[in-house]
Amino acid sequence: QLYHCKRANKKADMYFYGKMFPKYIQSLLNKYLNAEYFKYANSTTWDVVTKLIKNIDSTSGKRLRAILCGQFGDYGLKPQDSSFLIQAGIVAHYMGGAYYPVGGSQRISKAIVPTIEKAGGRVLVSCRAKSVIIEGGRATGVEVVQVDKSGQDKGLPVKIKAKLGVVSGAGAMVTNKLVPEDHRAKLGYEPMLSDVKPSISHAYAFIGMKGTGEELGLRCANLWVLPVDSQGAEGEYNYQGAALDASDKGKDGSKVWEGVGESDKEGGEEDMLLFVGFPSVKDPNYAIAHPGKSACEMITTAHPEWFSQFETAAKAQSGKRDNEQYTKLKKDLERKMLNGLYRNYPKTRGTVEYVNIATPLTNKYYLGRADSYGLEHTMAHYGGGLNNMRPKTDIPGLFCTGQDIGTVGIVGALNGGILTAHAILGYNLWDLVVEERNLIEDVLRMQGKA
Repeated sequence: QLYHCKRANKKADMYFYGKMFPKYIQSLLNKYLNAEYFKYANSTTWDVVTKLIKNIDSTSGKRLRAILCGQFGDYGLKPQDSSFLIQAGIVAHYMGGAYYPVGGSQRISKAIVPTIEKAGGRVLVSCRAKSVIIEGGRATGVEVVQVDKSGQDKGLPVKIKAKLGVVSGAGAMVTNKLVPEDHRAKLGYEPMLSDVKPSISHAYAFIGMKGTGEELGLRCANLWVLPVDSQGAEGEYNYQGAALDASDKGKDGSKVWEGVGESDKEGGEEDMLLFVGFPSVKDPNYAIAHPGKSACEMITTAHPEWFSQFETAAKAQSGKRDNEQYTKLKKDLERKMLNGLYRNYPKTRGTVEYVNIATPLTNKYYLGRADSYGLEHTMAHYGGGLNNMRPKTDIPGLFCTGQDIGTVGIVGALNGGILTAHAILGYNLWDLVVEERNLIEDVLRMQGKA
């Protein structure tokens, strides 16, 4: 599988860089040079793994197939439904291990802001983009409004004009909403968004504990708790969990986690599907800033529809906080997720001092959308359905960036940013292929580091 993961990643370069070129060149590249890429993109993760590991009918063989697909949580789609291209990307990403920013994830934004300001930009917080301003058929700015802590508009919208254009990193769905309705046909996103749906959403627990990581038996590595059954086709291990497919989308959100996560004892009732990570152990500076304390983040999958009844247009965030039924659902989730913590890390029992539960409504409040991973990572996503999701849109002056241009996650979003930067600066086929130049190496040469 490692060979095919590396091969798929290598073949993906031409596909994604092709999005920077004129559409006719992109089309020619896809037709004549990207056949192997599309072979991987149009295969499911499960199909590739089962073909590679065949003639193994023992329990251990079936277990191996399931384990090799176990990183599906990083993109939120069961291996039977996901494109092998994204599975290959995740596997290749972790081949050399993983990194964590010293000082916590907020260090990423703190490192970026000075660069933006040095270039004459500003970073605005506590405000919301209302729309992209389009004048004479060209994107010329953004209309924003300040918001209060409950998410309500505070004051009148302000128009921020841009001489060279607008770059949206809000994702395809939100960008489509921000473009005025009479210009959306020109943008051309709606046909793609009908073919590739939003990805899965999540519920979260942010937990503070007394005690060091060593005292509590915590570890740097993330833990994925992935319940399975072996009642599928030919006794294969099938991953189980809320919201892993659309079969439970219409259920009552207060009942979808019934029967799981009720035991806090090892060997007790089956855990719910969980991600468990400890930022306090990963960050070497955490113990200096917060001596004798530890932090945990836990995640489980969820459909936004289970929580939409608690959203109120009148009060936004403060409205859903006032809902008694919503509060009860969050308390039930808190109990079940803490059970999962105690079951897998028993020394944490009795040490929890703080718990905050977030839901798909939290995603929507901060991101303007409920999904966690952008557009769903299906064969349609990577197999041609998003060919026109390009850094340079068909609206002059409007560019898009982020994970919907590239792939899922921080690295995927960064790669999307690199593609968009190339497009804005006018890099073309001659630069990249003939002269073998690219933005990263050009910048390093300018700094005397290449």
